[in-house]
Amino acid sequence: MERLPELLKPGGIRLEYTMQIRKVMADDSGRCESLGNLLFGEQVGRKVGMAVADIGVGIGELGAQRTHAVHATYWVAENPSEPDLLGIVGLYSPRWIGSQNLYLGWFGVHPDHRRHGLGQALIKHAEAEAINLGCRSILVETSFEPASTISFYHRAGFNAVASVPDYWEEGSELILMRKFLVI
Repeated sequence: MERLPELLKPGGIRLEYTMQIRKVMADDSGRCESLGNLLFGEQVGRKVGMAVADIGVGIGELGAQRTHAVHATYWVAENPSEPDLLGIVGLYSPRWIGSQNLYLGWFGVHPDHRRHGLGQALIKHAEAEAINLGCRSILVETSFEPASTISFYHRAGFNAVASVPDYWEEGSELILMRKFLVI
């Protein structure tokens, strides 16, 4: 279990978080799908649940196929005293980028638990795994909505390297960000 630093909420209320970050297991699929629905919408949430179930039971290749990846690993952050997951993060390697680079995928923190260091803890956990795998960088696809997303990734050491206008729909923009790892 990892204890995150105490934080002050408005009104001077102290919060303490105790959490563990662990690899997903097959029985996490329902909770992962629920968190995915909340973070990404129902269509993506269902995919999160299915891939987590596949990877969790050791069918990593099938889970990787669903993400078009040659490598896929996912972790969850939880507080055993709470029924909902606190967050999720994954690393995957799409077939077209090679094994030296990994994508950060299905990353998010439950809205009730944001701004307490959970997101940064999940990112650091994924970075440590990427370094263990010998990767030189992590990429993430994001957008300017919400505006705090870009600044979050900047604080985590990512820099924008490309953008694609009208990617998801007209007026939306995909931002590709990258962080080089110290191996």
